[in-house]
Amino acid sequence: MLCALIAVMGILAILHAFSGATAVHGMFHPAIRALACLALFTSLSGAWSMEKWGLVATIASTLCFVGVDILFGAFHPFSMALPLTAFSLLPYWRTFK
Repeated sequence: MLCALIAVMGILAILHAFSGATAVHGMFHPAIRALACLALFTSLSGAWSMEKWGLVATIASTLCFVGVDILFGAFHPFSMALPLTAFSLLPYWRTFK
């Protein structure tokens, strides 16, 4: 359920990245944000198959995702929903292979 939620948030983030709303944050912001989304989707495949590397990669890519927004001045408090969702998987660390 959480992986599906993160995947939907990632798709919406890619759509938002290439809308006119992000043009004020610079020329490279949409491209770097889209790359962060691709890293997030890659890491979700590992988390979906219950691999420990997938969980670590999901948390790292979500922090990268928020870091890009902070770096370009596009941070919004709603952006914290993504890392909080990823960190909510940590109690299940022992069930991952």
